[in-house]
Amino acid sequence: MLGALLLVPGAVSVGLWILPYPISRRLAPTAAALSKTETAAAPAPAPAGDARVGPWGSLSVTPVTIQPPIRLIPPVLYQPKPIQWQIGPADETSFRQLLTDAGVAALTQDVIINSLVKRDDGSVVLIVEPALVRSFTPEVRGRLYRALLQLDPRNRVFFGNKRWSPDQWAELRSTLPPNVQDVVDSFLFPSTTNTDILFWDTAAALHFIPSEIDRIALLRSLNLQRTLLLNLNIDSHTNVTDLVEYWHLSTNRRQFIPMLESLAQLDGANSIDALYLLPAFVRDYAYTYPVSTLVGSAADTVDCFWTCANFDRKANQPLIPSKEAAKYLTSNYVTYVGRPEFGDIIVLRDAQENAIHVAVHIADNIVFTKNGQHPLMPWVFMERDEMIRIYELADPTKTLWVRRATD
Repeated sequence: MLGALLLVPGAVSVGLWILPYPISRRLAPTAAALSKTETAAAPAPAPAGDARVGPWGSLSVTPVTIQPPIRLIPPVLYQPKPIQWQIGPADETSFRQLLTDAGVAALTQDVIINSLVKRDDGSVVLIVEPALVRSFTPEVRGRLYRALLQLDPRNRVFFGNKRWSPDQWAELRSTLPPNVQDVVDSFLFPSTTNTDILFWDTAAALHFIPSEIDRIALLRSLNLQRTLLLNLNIDSHTNVTDLVEYWHLSTNRRQFIPMLESLAQLDGANSIDALYLLPAFVRDYAYTYPVSTLVGSAADTVDCFWTCANFDRKANQPLIPSKEAAKYLTSNYVTYVGRPEFGDIIVLRDAQENAIHVAVHIADNIVFTKNGQHPLMPWVFMERDEMIRIYELADPTKTLWVRRATD
């Protein structure tokens, strides 16, 4: 059913609707390594959250922000590195035309063309000087980066892909040292709608920040993650049977049913952390960072595809390796049209129909995911609309819902 939906370069099997370009090249972390996570710095509570009422019951939602602790940031992440972009199948003539269309000056084009490097595997990459990257105007930067992203999806990994509203950026900017503020300002460019501010040049910016302390401060601020704390409200009017059905408690978490029944019999309103109702995998990973993967290369890290494949794994079941996650999802989930239910997966696709991100539906507009491979991105609950907005980099994001085939 899914085979005709999406053909993706580098796929490990035919018709992987779920496979982003780089996933076939990732290494599979061992289950032992992946079991070692570290909790984020203590969440900073925001104003009291709102209650969402539906088939899931009454859910109180409190927005918080978490930030990677300094001890989780090894030198390999904040040391400046060569800046390289993939140019995919483009030859010199077509690539020069891309630069012209983006508004890059002729002399700068010559410098860029002379920076092309052919790898042993036949791929061609562009290695550019940090000062050249910084010299682009916001308008040229936006056109060039979006063109590079469409030219080769692997550039998604190299770009930092940070997106903020003006208010969000103003708040984040205030947390940075003044000299770091100026560096980041020089790399900003507007979204296609001119409503948001984009920053895709973390790697380049690090070259202009001499202080290690300041570079660490930049990484911590850039990776500040908004998330949600979820509590289920229960009182004498709560229908426990409906809760059990929605949260699938009758099959694998029946031990919590007596507690729900007891809370419903108490006077007044009571609440329970929604984590108790979620699979063991979520209880282990929510609000944490993949610490054990920091010592390896970027290919060692886990991502949203691995997260969705393992979402409903029981405590006594082995985790699915990262390299098998896409194949597992394709084999066990089918597309559908209708109202999402607990455990369904939303797939975000780009203009070329490549799957670029996935997340698990929890309740109302709330999803559970990990935003990207980066080891400083934690597992979080977030608003679905906010997640979609983050991934609208070059074109409006297309969505697709899939559900476990056995449901």
